[in-house]
Amino acid sequence: IQTFAGDDRYILDYLLEEVLQRQPEAVQGFMLRTSILERMCGPLCDALLGAGDKVTREQGDMGGQWDIPLSSGYPVTQSSDHTFVSSQDILEYLERANLFIVPLDNKRQWYRYHHLFGELLRHRLQQKMGEIGVMALHRAAAAWYLHHTWQAEAIAHLLRAQDFERAAGLIEQNAEGMLQRNETAMLRHWLDVIPQDTVRAHPFLCLSYAWALVAQAQFDAAAMWVEYAETALGLSSEVTNLGTGSQRDAVDKSMLGHIAALHITIDSNRGSDDRVIKLAQQALDNLSADDALLRSIIAESVGEAYLRRNDIPNARRAFAESIAIGEKEGNIIAMLAALSGLGVSYVCEGDVHQAVRIYRQAIALGTSRGVGGQPVPATGLLHMHLASCLYEWNELDDALHHAQQGIAGCERWGHTMNLLDAYCILTRIQHARGHHADAIATLSAAEQVMDEACNRSLPMGQQILGLDWARYRIQVLQAYFRLQTGNVDAAARSVAQLVRQRHISEDDALPYLLRPRLYLAQGNVDAALSLLASARRHNEINNAPISWLLDALALQACAFYMKGNLPRSIETLERALLLGEPGNYIRTFVDNGTPMDVLLRQYAARGVASDYVGCILAAFSSPTHPGEESSAVSLGEALSERETEVLHLIAADLSNQQIADALFISINTVKTHIRRLYGKLHVNSRLQAVERARDLNLL
Repeated sequence: IQTFAGDDRYILDYLLEEVLQRQPEAVQGFMLRTSILERMCGPLCDALLGAGDKVTREQGDMGGQWDIPLSSGYPVTQSSDHTFVSSQDILEYLERANLFIVPLDNKRQWYRYHHLFGELLRHRLQQKMGEIGVMALHRAAAAWYLHHTWQAEAIAHLLRAQDFERAAGLIEQNAEGMLQRNETAMLRHWLDVIPQDTVRAHPFLCLSYAWALVAQAQFDAAAMWVEYAETALGLSSEVTNLGTGSQRDAVDKSMLGHIAALHITIDSNRGSDDRVIKLAQQALDNLSADDALLRSIIAESVGEAYLRRNDIPNARRAFAESIAIGEKEGNIIAMLAALSGLGVSYVCEGDVHQAVRIYRQAIALGTSRGVGGQPVPATGLLHMHLASCLYEWNELDDALHHAQQGIAGCERWGHTMNLLDAYCILTRIQHARGHHADAIATLSAAEQVMDEACNRSLPMGQQILGLDWARYRIQVLQAYFRLQTGNVDAAARSVAQLVRQRHISEDDALPYLLRPRLYLAQGNVDAALSLLASARRHNEINNAPISWLLDALALQACAFYMKGNLPRSIETLERALLLGEPGNYIRTFVDNGTPMDVLLRQYAARGVASDYVGCILAAFSSPTHPGEESSAVSLGEALSERETEVLHLIAADLSNQQIADALFISINTVKTHIRRLYGKLHVNSRLQAVERARDLNLL
């Protein structure tokens, strides 16, 4: 049934013969004309019916006549049973007769046609009235909506009427308000419909198009539309960005402010931080004090630039300025973006608790300022960052909820890069919960978002630098998951492909420290240690975010342990624990799997472990799936420390030889430990041992 359409001849014949043609002529004409409406009320339908009479006469003057009953002359008596005084009478008649009409409220005011039936009516209308007649009806609908100050609906009908010049004028009047409300997806949709030449004749529409493209990470295309605006205004790039003179004086200051803010935002997303900081001050000097929107956007971009340079104090000052402007002027979008950056600045220093407080407050703010029962779309950015923090704390249920909320918000926002970031964190959460199929599906959805964004830019022939970086991250994440699930050969092929495609140097550890993890899985511990030492030095020297250094330290501790250097392993582990405890980092350790579990248990056995170590070990022992319970089963004889290590390695699906290599014992000793395990657990196979151990809360 999902394949049915309004031009399906069997459905068409049935509905025409059994439904439409059995109605009074006035009802048939009413249904055909009003089928162009997404929703309808009596006065709106009256406007369309009157327009239908006028247009019919015009079409007759052009040499033709439409075969549609006219609606003038209310009251119209159709039979002894039906007298219609207004369109409202017909709407109520259709509802009573159950003729494919759906009420949208409890007041019998607004209705819509069943989607399939509406499509049939529009197909029939096109046959009867032709394109010119249908466009005339759309113009009438636009005039009614405009008279009642419903701008968005008026614009939609003007676009369907191909009245592009009037539509462009209305969009231009509404564009700045839409940008402030984050309605960039709708703005982009409208401007995509209008011919480019018409858009380019309106400089502010060019800039509005550029803002919509920035939200979708299409920075090269955005820069092109900024150039179109500059050309239309008679400005050169140098004059716009850096210089002063008579050309600038002749241009509206707000327009210049938008151009400067766009250049800064585009450069910020391209990583040109020095240029962003330089241009920002010049742009602010040329903006009026009351231009809150642009000032807050510029301040937020400057904060991001400082944050990428690990200049936390200057980043926070810029974010604070953006928040203050947004709060004073009621610009919720600027506030949410700046609050997001402020939270990230605390995460960089390892103060995850403060970041979580900021994110929760910002989410409450974005929720309270929403309309129609939905939060402000930009709130999705805060949900995404909060999900990342909750993932690190191993609060996976709450993290899952906020990641899903983040995706929903970013989808409504139309912000491609933030949406892709939300998909990535959702994937990690799903993988950590053991839902590997869901994680794969989420990555596929992220790739589809990227492909769609690329396809939107193909007509312009533009490259999309931001999306290229996002694609790289997703490819790395795919390889990382292959490694985490034990598919070492597939992970190795993925890494080799990445290196070839992107000309990655041999000393690049890759995101998620993928390359040293791969070396460890392949048994090349020395190569892994070399890369990890380099990554650790780089993070320490450059004052990198705490999470980067912590990740390198945790994996380095595992590598030293696998090398057999227990003193260095314990020393490095203690450094990682000292660094991770204030922010309660959990998953950074847990995601290193069995080697970290074994190492932490050995460390705890020395009697020096803190409650923090206990929390990490508890995360290793917690069930993968929410709600999973363990049976209360007793163990006759306690396992030794070495037997516990062997048990965890069996659960990781390591072979006897791999276990021997990991623990630096002979394969015969491994077999001895396994026999003792079987005896204590009363089992006869590896699978039974793992299942029994989970029942006993030993895994």
